[in-house]
Amino acid sequence: MDSAPITLRAEGASEEVYAVPVSARLYRLEETPIMANQEDDPVYAGDVIEAESLPDGTHRLVRLVERSPMRHFHRAVPRRFVESEEYGRFGAAVEAAGGWWESALGGLLWVHLPPESPFDPAAELSRRIAAAESRASFDPVQSDDSSSKRGNSTDQGPR
Repeated sequence: MDSAPITLRAEGASEEVYAVPVSARLYRLEETPIMANQEDDPVYAGDVIEAESLPDGTHRLVRLVERSPMRHFHRAVPRRFVESEEYGRFGAAVEAAGGWWESALGGLLWVHLPPESPFDPAAELSRRIAAAESRASFDPVQSDDSSSKRGNSTDQGPR
């Protein structure tokens, strides 16, 4: 079956996520819900959930039915990293390890890896962020440190 968007509700929030219908009331999530998730037991892409269809056409997240076998990792990452070449390199490394990754809101990152994968997403992410920061510190256009811009520009504004 093909995935389709459903509007999922949980804990007072709702959002549209892609899911594959498995059977009546059961859906395999194709992406990780951000807002419409359970704080105490979050669900992730690949998980099978039970969702009750509501009269307004939305679906209430009832419970997790089957956990995906994938290992899940999530972090908030700096926008500078998201805008860097290292971000794509990180994603390529995840995919080379047999996993997939998701991002949202310009800085939220989820990684899903096979349980047998030796790939360490935290170590790789730290390495890639450090590389992005190192490159940005040498580029005055991308640097937020105004001291690195002083004296490097012919237009320094009013004195």
